[in-house]
Amino acid sequence: MVEQENSQALILQQPNGQKVYLDLNHSTDTTAIWSFVIAMMIAFILGISATIIAIWYGRKSFDLTKQSFEAVIKQIRSSEDLMASSNRELIESQENLKRIDIANERCNSIRSVAAEFISLCEHLMYEAKNLQNNLIGTLPIDYLAELTQKRDLMEINGTRLELYLGKSDLSASILILKRGLIREITPGLKREKHDVEVSYWQDEIRNFKLNLTDYFE
Repeated sequence: MVEQENSQALILQQPNGQKVYLDLNHSTDTTAIWSFVIAMMIAFILGISATIIAIWYGRKSFDLTKQSFEAVIKQIRSSEDLMASSNRELIESQENLKRIDIANERCNSIRSVAAEFISLCEHLMYEAKNLQNNLIGTLPIDYLAELTQKRDLMEINGTRLELYLGKSDLSASILILKRGLIREITPGLKREKHDVEVSYWQDEIRNFKLNLTDYFE
């Protein structure tokens, strides 16, 4: 009796539908099967690795893009803050310059008015003394008109200075000079005798000049 040999076969179906029978007992077929299985496993591992690497690179690229975007946002905000700060500093600088200009303009106005006021006070002081020394005769109309105009201008400038300086010792000195010199010169204009103390008014005017100098320092 002939013994039948046991055989094992692996059936592989190709894409065209043809079936291939591989004898598992045959060494060549076994090697081919294992090679195929190993190749499939390697391909699977490579595919998984490629997928993982692609995902990693995708996330890394997203993180880098996000960081770059955040850096741009921070830079924009920093630029905006810097611009806002620069604008504030510019506005403050302009306001300071404006205040300085106003203060300088005010000081220049005070100096100008004060110089004219002092000049008129000195002129009226000497004219008051001159009138007392020459009481005889009638005064020329032109002289009276000019002297009266200077007296009024001295009073106007004195009032302007008082408004500039407000309530202060200087304002009090201005009031003394203004009223005192008008009182000194009026009798002479009326051709009335009056004692004019020139030295007193010289001291008053000198003290006023010194106090005015201290005011600007």
